[in-house]
Amino acid sequence: LIKDNHLSGLTPPQVAKMVGKASKERDALVKRGMEIKFFEVEVDNLEQLDAVLSLPMGTVDIVLCDNFDCDMLTQAVRKRDASEKPILLEASGGVSIATVGAIACTGVDRISVGGLTHQATSIDLGLDAA
Repeated sequence: LIKDNHLSGLTPPQVAKMVGKASKERDALVKRGMEIKFFEVEVDNLEQLDAVLSLPMGTVDIVLCDNFDCDMLTQAVRKRDASEKPILLEASGGVSIATVGAIACTGVDRISVGGLTHQATSIDLGLDAA
C-alpha cells in the first residue's frame, strides 16, 4: 500500500513515476519468491487518480479513494471505466453506516467502514474463573 501521505506534494507526473517505480520493486520481489497479493495506492483527489490510471495495465490492482464525496467517487468510477483497466476502486474515510448505501450506489468495488471499529461501543467483560 502506498499511502496518500507518500504522495503529498507531488505533481501528477511525479505520482505516476513514484507508483511506477514501486510497482517495479514489487515485481522484483515477486520474482525472488515473495508472495504479494495485491498492489494498492491511496489517493486524495482525482488528479492523483488520473496519474495512477495513466500507468500501464497491471501496475496497480486497487486504488483507495480517501475521503472522496459521492460525486467524486462517481467521477472516479467513470474515469476508471473509461481507462478500461481492471483496477478495483475502494472508498474509505468518512464512511459510516449512515452513508454506506449512497457510497455503494456510486459503483465503487469496495467500501471500508472504519466506524465498525472506532465507533463501536466497548464493554468490560471478565471471564474470571473462581
